[in-house]
Amino acid sequence: MNPKDFYNLNDIEKEKHLRKTFKKIETSKDEMLLKMNSIVTLKVKHYKTDFYIHDLQVLIEKEEQFLWLVRDCGTNLIQLEDPEYEKGQWKWKSWYEAVKRNMRPNSFYLIDNKNKIIKKINEEKANVIISSYDEKYAANILLENKAV
Repeated sequence: MNPKDFYNLNDIEKEKHLRKTFKKIETSKDEMLLKMNSIVTLKVKHYKTDFYIHDLQVLIEKEEQFLWLVRDCGTNLIQLEDPEYEKGQWKWKSWYEAVKRNMRPNSFYLIDNKNKIIKKINEEKANVIISSYDEKYAANILLENKAV
């Protein structure tokens, strides 16, 4: 369900949708989603809708690589293959840094949604991954600007 549609539901409908989504994951054969669901169940105390509404919607739409940040109060999915720039900086690097600074994730995962692989990584590895994508997209912007 689209997040906008979810937030237009009343509380009873929201709860029903979340239970249905949880059950659908639990009965699926998708090992990656089962593992992610287990992580959310064990580690996320509040704002589980970050995963069940927002992250799942992106995972349905995009077979890409992501960093997944898990916090006591929710999750964040960082879209590594989205080269969008805002205010002269790679959008997702800015988002990643803001989440780390303000929301303090306690677990980091590399998600390969195309091959359905989830791998736990440490914060240092996550920083290296973000830096490598940032450098890649910065180089592309420089090449595009030279061509103009």
